[in-house]
Amino acid sequence: MALFSFGQSAPMRRRPARAMAAAMLAGAVVLGAAGCASSATKGTMSQSSRDAMVTAHVRAALADDASLASLPITVETHDGAVALSGLVDSANQIARAVAVTRDIDGVEVLRNDLHVKSH
Repeated sequence: MALFSFGQSAPMRRRPARAMAAAMLAGAVVLGAAGCASSATKGTMSQSSRDAMVTAHVRAALADDASLASLPITVETHDGAVALSGLVDSANQIARAVAVTRDIDGVEVLRNDLHVKSH
């Protein structure tokens, strides 16, 4: 249900994964800004804010990849070390998720705990 109508007769397509990733990224930016503001004397973001930002970037990149967007991949970051976990359909999806994650700035270490579902 749209709150505003701009002459669109057909319902808009929704991309929940992309929308959720965008919301998480926006939240991470807010957290990052808050981290910068609260640590103004240090002049740097806190590690937890950097980790939240990296997690948001990885989630957004995975959601933006057509072959990975619908997969239940969990992303956790601690001290720059990113852990991917979950069940996927193929080894190719694992390789793609690892490659996408490695391309994100701030990923210092990558732990791959993704597994192929047994059929």
